[in-house]
Amino acid sequence: FTPEFLEDIGAMNLEDVLLYSTNTIKNADEEDFFSGAFDVRAELSFRALVRGLPATRARNFFRWQLPTDTYNTERLAESRGPNGILFGIGGPGGVVNQSTKRARLSADSYQAQAKFGKNNLNRFSVDINKVLIEDKLAVRINALYHDADGWRTYDRETKKAQHASIVFRPFENTTIQLAYENYERNDSVSRNVTTSLYTAKAWETAGRPALDIVNMGAPSNPNLFAQGMQRHSGNQRVTIFDQEAGSIAGQVKDL
Repeated sequence: FTPEFLEDIGAMNLEDVLLYSTNTIKNADEEDFFSGAFDVRAELSFRALVRGLPATRARNFFRWQLPTDTYNTERLAESRGPNGILFGIGGPGGVVNQSTKRARLSADSYQAQAKFGKNNLNRFSVDINKVLIEDKLAVRINALYHDADGWRTYDRETKKAQHASIVFRPFENTTIQLAYENYERNDSVSRNVTTSLYTAKAWETAGRPALDIVNMGAPSNPNLFAQGMQRHSGNQRVTIFDQEAGSIAGQVKDL
């Protein structure tokens, strides 16, 4: 996937790009998806399934587990079949590799970009390449600010990142490349299992109270039952009962 293609489709991350990859889907861990748990590590280490088999993620052909953003991506490549194991790290589905932007010794270049979109998307990036010594030394700086809501209520994502690349060619056949990235990502992600509206009836009828359920002796305090609230398995989050005909009839649902 070339830089021109990434630009044409407005891709912001690896998931956007792989929508255009043949026989490839995001591995959502379907077998665990409705367990009620949210594993941040699993979300960040998203990987693709190629023809149903997991593919290894790589950056510059080294194994990579962190998020892949296009702000510092030169190109993305998939290696499948026998090519998938050429570098010794390929899974049965092959390798999805990100080549990061590197400093260029040829000429200076400057680019700034702003994107605005649905879900209150605000995204700004800069790409600056500066030749310090002609054909010998160059530096390239990429920076990103990304802020957007999710498609669900209370979802939110903010990213701030800076990536620097230095290329030094002391001799004709010798090139030294250095790279550094600082990446900060803050997410507010809805849980993948939420309560249905009718389960909140008792809590709404009680006036939607905010109570100290830890110090009020939950779950043994019967007054909390009438409020539609209970502490669940030592968890201090607010929880709601399924309620039918004034009695508790179902499981506690963790919000």
